[in-house]
Amino acid sequence: GWGKESASEQDRDLTADCGQLALKDGTAVIPGSTWAGAVRSYVADLARQTGGFISWEEAQKALEPFWGTWSSGRKRSALRASCIVFEETRISGGHSLMMRRTAVDRFTGGAAKGALFGETLWAGGNVLLTVRWQEQGLDEQEKNALPGMLLWAVQGLNSGLLTVGGESGVGRGIFEPAGDVLLDGQEIEEEKEKQYLQAAALWCRRQKEVQDGKIQKITSTCKRYETELPQKQAGEIVKQEFPGEAKLYLEMDDQVLLGLYDRGVWWVRPDDQGIWDSFPWEHVQKLVIFNEEQELRL
Repeated sequence: GWGKESASEQDRDLTADCGQLALKDGTAVIPGSTWAGAVRSYVADLARQTGGFISWEEAQKALEPFWGTWSSGRKRSALRASCIVFEETRISGGHSLMMRRTAVDRFTGGAAKGALFGETLWAGGNVLLTVRWQEQGLDEQEKNALPGMLLWAVQGLNSGLLTVGGESGVGRGIFEPAGDVLLDGQEIEEEKEKQYLQAAALWCRRQKEVQDGKIQKITSTCKRYETELPQKQAGEIVKQEFPGEAKLYLEMDDQVLLGLYDRGVWWVRPDDQGIWDSFPWEHVQKLVIFNEEQELRL
């Protein structure tokens, strides 16, 4: 372990005050709880920016359907377990690296007396991170939003914006891509990835509206039509249920679209292409219309 005195070159790492967590055989590991905490914190910050939450704490609370109860002090019956599991990862390859550092005296700006310490880092190597989650209890939008949020974390890892472990201020815990991202063992197609990312952003905005009381989430009165409907019949149902304005969420064959509905008129915004007053109905896989009082799924 660390902290043992040794003057020999071979046992130099044993003099470190802290170091990388490792197994008995010397294999460096990153605990699943470390991954979970880093990813949740990063996703919460992006959710705050995307959804417009006032604070990071508000965003953390909104993520509880996925990551579980964040704040303490609640009754046991109000606690919620996370549906996401980050597995422990072993670092294959790489090597330990001994470093000496000293604290800085804030008054003089020089080295603080008696504050020299040693730490053993792990440089190089590869990791294979496995993330599992349960979809039980999640609605369709949440099932699409969760992979999108995890893809936020993947992009953060690849770009160096998401670091894992402490001392990121001195360049620790930075990763770079070394392979493809797989979902259920299959590589994620570009269009599917875009759908997940859009669904995550939309979910964050809707959660903010729910918290502000602009939308009442009433799943018990949510109406569902599971059979395929022709456009004319669907339009009549929507017109009957929504005499005024409502928002649209459409899952197409190859993309996710957002839009508005207003007294029989559909306004849909494709990616960077302005506004459509109509859309190819035959390519619609799922249509969700909602306002402050109700939600309709076709």
